[in-house]
Amino acid sequence: MLTLTVLYTYFCTIIFCIVFQIGFLLKAQRNLSIKHFLWVYVFIFYLALVYMVTGIGIGNNWVMGRYGTLIRISEINLLPFSSEGISTYILNIILFMPLGFLLPTIWPQFRTIKNTACTGFFFSLAIELSQLLNHRITDIDDLLMNTLGAIIGYLLCRALFKMIYKRDEKKLDDKSSLVIQYEVIFYLVCSFIGMILLYYPFLFRKII
Repeated sequence: MLTLTVLYTYFCTIIFCIVFQIGFLLKAQRNLSIKHFLWVYVFIFYLALVYMVTGIGIGNNWVMGRYGTLIRISEINLLPFSSEGISTYILNIILFMPLGFLLPTIWPQFRTIKNTACTGFFFSLAIELSQLLNHRITDIDDLLMNTLGAIIGYLLCRALFKMIYKRDEKKLDDKSSLVIQYEVIFYLVCSFIGMILLYYPFLFRKII
Protein backbone atom coordinates (compact mmCIF):
# COMPACT_ATOMS: atom_id res chain seq x y z
CA MET A 1 0.00 0.00 0.00
CA LEU A 2 2.78 2.45 0.94
CA THR A 3 4.76 1.58 -2.20
CA LEU A 4 1.72 2.18 -4.42
CA THR A 5 1.03 5.48 -2.67
CA VAL A 6 4.63 6.61 -3.27
CA LEU A 7 4.43 5.60 -6.94
CA TYR A 8 1.10 7.39 -7.35
CA THR A 9 2.53 10.53 -5.74
CA TYR A 10 5.61 10.31 -7.96
CA PHE A 11 3.40 10.01 -11.05
CA CYS A 12 1.42 13.13 -10.11
CA THR A 13 4.68 14.96 -9.39
CA ILE A 14 6.56 13.99 -12.53
CA ILE A 15 3.94 13.97 -15.29
CA PHE A 16 4.00 17.72 -16.06
CA CYS A 17 7.80 17.73 -15.62
CA ILE A 18 8.08 15.19 -18.44
CA VAL A 19 5.78 17.34 -20.59
CA PHE A 20 8.12 20.27 -19.92
CA GLN A 21 11.16 18.19 -20.89
CA ILE A 22 9.65 16.96 -24.14
CA GLY A 23 8.04 20.25 -25.11
CA PHE A 24 10.74 22.73 -24.14
CA LEU A 25 13.92 21.42 -22.52
CA LEU A 26 15.05 18.95 -25.22
CA LYS A 27 14.45 21.55 -27.92
CA ALA A 28 16.46 24.18 -26.06
CA GLN A 29 19.40 21.91 -25.21
CA ARG A 30 19.98 18.70 -27.14
CA ASN A 31 23.27 17.69 -25.53
CA LEU A 32 22.05 17.18 -21.97
CA SER A 33 23.56 13.98 -20.59
CA ILE A 34 21.74 10.91 -19.34
CA LYS A 35 23.49 11.49 -16.02
CA HIS A 36 21.84 14.91 -15.79
CA PHE A 37 18.38 13.44 -16.30
CA LEU A 38 19.02 10.68 -13.77
CA TRP A 39 19.86 13.30 -11.18
CA VAL A 40 16.77 15.28 -12.20
CA TYR A 41 14.51 12.26 -11.63
CA VAL A 42 16.11 11.75 -8.21
CA PHE A 43 15.34 15.40 -7.48
CA ILE A 44 11.71 15.01 -8.58
CA PHE A 45 11.38 11.87 -6.47
CA TYR A 46 12.59 13.90 -3.50
CA LEU A 47 9.91 16.51 -4.29
CA ALA A 48 7.28 13.76 -4.30
CA LEU A 49 8.38 12.69 -0.81
CA VAL A 50 8.19 16.30 0.39
CA TYR A 51 4.66 16.58 -0.97
CA MET A 52 3.70 13.36 0.83
CA VAL A 53 5.10 14.55 4.16
CA THR A 54 3.61 18.04 3.94
CA GLY A 55 0.22 16.88 2.64
CA ILE A 56 0.27 18.84 -0.62
CA GLY A 57 -2.68 17.80 -2.77
CA ILE A 58 -4.56 15.99 -0.01
CA GLY A 59 -7.08 18.80 0.37
CA ASN A 60 -7.19 19.75 -3.32
CA ASN A 61 -8.31 23.24 -4.18
CA TRP A 62 -11.44 21.76 -5.77
CA VAL A 63 -12.88 20.99 -2.32
CA MET A 64 -11.52 23.92 -0.32
CA GLY A 65 -15.04 25.34 -0.09
CA ARG A 66 -15.98 22.67 2.42
CA TYR A 67 -13.99 24.53 5.09
CA GLY A 68 -16.33 27.49 4.95
CA THR A 69 -13.58 30.09 4.66
CA LEU A 70 -10.29 30.10 2.77
CA ILE A 71 -8.13 31.79 5.42
CA ARG A 72 -8.60 30.44 8.93
CA ILE A 73 -6.69 32.55 11.46
CA SER A 74 -6.64 29.72 14.00
CA GLU A 75 -4.52 27.65 11.59
CA ILE A 76 -1.90 30.35 10.92
CA ASN A 77 1.10 30.91 13.21
CA LEU A 78 3.12 34.07 12.52
CA LEU A 79 4.98 34.08 15.85
CA PRO A 80 8.55 32.75 15.38
CA PHE A 81 9.87 29.98 17.62
CA SER A 82 6.53 29.24 19.20
CA SER A 83 6.18 25.64 18.01
CA GLU A 84 6.05 22.93 20.63
CA GLY A 85 8.99 20.55 20.82
CA ILE A 86 12.52 20.72 19.40
CA SER A 87 11.75 17.70 17.23
CA THR A 88 9.49 19.88 15.05
CA TYR A 89 12.43 22.12 14.20
CA ILE A 90 14.81 19.23 13.59
CA LEU A 91 12.41 17.37 11.30
CA ASN A 92 11.78 20.48 9.20
CA ILE A 93 15.51 21.10 8.87
CA ILE A 94 16.11 17.49 7.81
CA LEU A 95 13.23 17.66 5.30
CA PHE A 96 14.88 20.45 3.31
CA MET A 97 18.53 19.44 3.62
CA PRO A 98 18.32 17.24 0.49
CA LEU A 99 16.97 20.25 -1.44
CA GLY A 100 20.01 22.30 -0.46
CA PHE A 101 22.28 19.39 -1.37
CA LEU A 102 20.70 18.47 -4.72
CA LEU A 103 20.34 21.98 -6.15
CA PRO A 104 24.10 22.77 -6.35
CA THR A 105 24.88 19.16 -7.24
CA ILE A 106 22.72 19.24 -10.38
CA TRP A 107 22.64 22.90 -11.44
CA PRO A 108 25.76 25.16 -11.52
CA GLN A 109 23.74 28.34 -10.94
CA PHE A 110 22.87 27.08 -7.45
CA ARG A 111 26.48 26.87 -6.35
CA THR A 112 25.92 30.12 -4.48
CA ILE A 113 24.28 30.12 -1.07
CA LYS A 114 21.99 33.01 -2.05
CA ASN A 115 20.29 31.16 -4.91
CA THR A 116 19.88 27.96 -2.91
CA ALA A 117 18.56 29.72 0.21
CA CYS A 118 16.08 31.79 -1.83
CA THR A 119 14.81 28.69 -3.62
CA GLY A 120 14.40 26.88 -0.31
CA PHE A 121 12.56 29.86 1.15
CA PHE A 122 10.10 30.33 -1.72
CA PHE A 123 9.48 26.58 -2.15
CA SER A 124 8.70 26.32 1.56
CA LEU A 125 6.52 29.43 1.36
CA ALA A 126 4.50 27.87 -1.47
CA ILE A 127 3.98 24.75 0.63
CA GLU A 128 2.92 26.73 3.69
CA LEU A 129 0.46 28.86 1.72
CA SER A 130 -1.01 25.81 0.00
CA GLN A 131 -1.75 24.32 3.42
CA LEU A 132 -4.45 26.95 3.77
CA LEU A 133 -6.38 24.76 1.34
CA ASN A 134 -6.24 21.50 3.25
CA HIS A 135 -6.81 22.26 6.92
CA ARG A 136 -3.14 22.07 7.97
CA ILE A 137 -1.19 24.59 10.03
CA THR A 138 0.60 27.36 8.13
CA ASP A 139 3.59 28.01 10.38
CA ILE A 140 6.38 30.57 10.11
CA ASP A 141 8.61 28.22 12.11
CA ASP A 142 8.31 25.64 9.32
CA LEU A 143 9.32 28.31 6.81
CA LEU A 144 12.37 29.34 8.85
CA MET A 145 13.53 25.81 9.61
CA ASN A 146 13.01 24.62 6.03
CA THR A 147 15.12 27.50 4.75
CA LEU A 148 17.79 26.71 7.34
CA GLY A 149 17.70 23.07 6.23
CA ALA A 150 18.31 24.11 2.61
CA ILE A 151 21.28 26.23 3.71
CA ILE A 152 22.78 23.37 5.76
CA GLY A 153 22.31 20.99 2.82
CA TYR A 154 24.09 23.48 0.57
CA LEU A 155 27.02 23.79 2.99
CA LEU A 156 27.34 20.00 3.19
CA CYS A 157 27.34 19.77 -0.59
CA ARG A 158 30.01 22.44 -0.93
CA ALA A 159 32.19 20.81 1.72
CA LEU A 160 31.88 17.41 0.06
CA PHE A 161 32.53 18.86 -3.39
CA LYS A 162 35.73 20.56 -2.21
CA MET A 163 37.00 17.32 -0.66
CA ILE A 164 36.32 15.22 -3.76
CA TYR A 165 37.03 17.61 -6.62
CA LYS A 166 40.14 19.71 -6.86
CA ARG A 167 39.51 21.04 -10.38
CA ASP A 168 37.55 24.11 -11.41
CA GLU A 169 33.79 23.82 -11.29
CA LYS A 170 31.61 23.89 -14.35
CA LYS A 171 29.88 27.24 -14.64
CA LEU A 172 26.61 28.09 -16.29
CA ASP A 173 26.84 29.73 -19.69
CA ASP A 174 25.20 33.15 -19.40
CA LYS A 175 24.07 32.78 -23.02
CA SER A 176 21.98 29.71 -22.23
CA SER A 177 18.27 29.97 -22.93
CA LEU A 178 15.88 30.84 -20.13
CA VAL A 179 14.61 27.26 -20.22
CA ILE A 180 18.09 26.01 -19.30
CA GLN A 181 18.84 28.73 -16.76
CA TYR A 182 15.54 28.22 -14.91
CA GLU A 183 15.14 24.49 -15.47
CA VAL A 184 14.76 23.72 -11.78
CA ILE A 185 12.08 26.42 -11.36
CA PHE A 186 10.04 24.76 -14.10
CA TYR A 187 10.36 21.43 -12.26
CA LEU A 188 9.23 22.95 -8.98
CA VAL A 189 6.24 24.67 -10.59
CA CYS A 190 5.26 21.69 -12.78
CA SER A 191 5.49 19.21 -9.92
CA PHE A 192 3.52 21.46 -7.59
CA ILE A 193 0.76 21.99 -10.17
CA GLY A 194 0.66 18.26 -10.85
CA MET A 195 0.05 17.50 -7.19
CA ILE A 196 -2.64 20.17 -6.83
CA LEU A 197 -4.52 19.15 -10.00
CA LEU A 198 -4.04 15.38 -10.19
CA TYR A 199 -3.61 14.05 -6.66
CA TYR A 200 -6.83 12.45 -5.42
CA PRO A 201 -5.84 10.04 -2.61
CA PHE A 202 -9.40 9.09 -1.71
CA LEU A 203 -10.19 8.02 -5.27
CA PHE A 204 -6.84 6.21 -5.48
CA ARG A 205 -7.55 4.21 -2.32
CA LYS A 206 -10.92 3.13 -3.70
CA ILE A 207 -9.30 1.87 -6.89
CA ILE A 208 -6.67 -0.22 -5.15
